Amino acid sequence: MDLEQPPSGPKTVTAAMAAKDAARASMSSRKKVSYGAQDRRGPLLWNSGLERLTNRTRLPGQPADVGMNLFYKDLGGNPLFGPGDPSGIIPRDTDQVPPRNMANAGGLILPWCSNSQEVRHKAIVVYRLGEDLDSIEDPLLYVFQYYWDNVGYFLPATFGSFDEKTSMGEGPSSSLNVDFILGPAGDLVARAWA
Repeated sequence: MDLEQPPSGPKTVTAAMAAKDAARASMSSRKKVSYGAQDRRGPLLWNSGLERLTNRTRLPGQPADVGMNLFYKDLGGNPLFGPGDPSGIIPRDTDQVPPRNMANAGGLILPWCSNSQEVRHKAIVVYRLGEDLDSIEDPLLYVFQYYWDNVGYFLPATFGSFDEKTSMGEGPSSSLNVDFILGPAGDLVARAWA
């Protein structure tokens, strides 16, 4: 059983966004390094880019207190490498039209992982977000691309073994949309579609 914990990060969205802005500002004066496929515009054939992330933990018509707000963060995010937004809020649905339960990840590259340590240090982690939309609470799951088959997977934050990974149901694909839903046991589950 692997009990290694990921490095701790900001505890509020405000702090996470300030850190992201500071990283981008420090990189803006540097020359962008070319990494081949990531610099090309158009589909990335062996990297899956995340586009729309949708919070479906509360469905329209359900009581207002059902579901949860979510926050995602790319643990290995590097502003010089690849497109996309390395963190963002995915609010639960509030029956508004159009729904506001979606985040645009902008092609954020789904990190390649092939073991537990890589998941805990490189994957995209999805946290429960407080009602104030600022307090980052418990991590719920990790989202990543398995190195050997280029398919998107997720693991619960409490996983004990890399073998517990579950396919998000789509891939390999150059572009993925992910719905976060509650599974039969009330746990957060990720389902992808191209």
